Amino acid sequence: MMQKYYKWTARISGSIFALFWLFIGVVSGFNDPLPINWESIVMALLIGASAVGVIIAWFRERLGGALLVIIGIAHSTFALISSGHNHLFAMMISGFPYIIIGVLFLLSSRKPKEKEQGT
Repeated sequence: MMQKYYKWTARISGSIFALFWLFIGVVSGFNDPLPINWESIVMALLIGASAVGVIIAWFRERLGGALLVIIGIAHSTFALISSGHNHLFAMMISGFPYIIIGVLFLLSSRKPKEKEQGT
């Protein structure tokens, strides 16, 4: 029964969070006059990968959940390396939500235990 709540919580929050980062990436791409550098390429790849991970998780919770946990760790690692200060805050807003969403998808993919007969 709880799997349904995990699944829909992960689907809704994952979609909102992925759309948020896609929006931020597109807007900053249009508004940023600086040339493309390695940080912007890595960030674009991470944003794209996280959106693909959410889409995959809608149909295959276990695979998508595992991908989102890995992508969340990658987001957090990138934030740790590239942020000038407030490393923990940068990690929390970029990667931790994907880790939590991935875990929710993994929890939703678990098969419910059958009730023991005769008790």
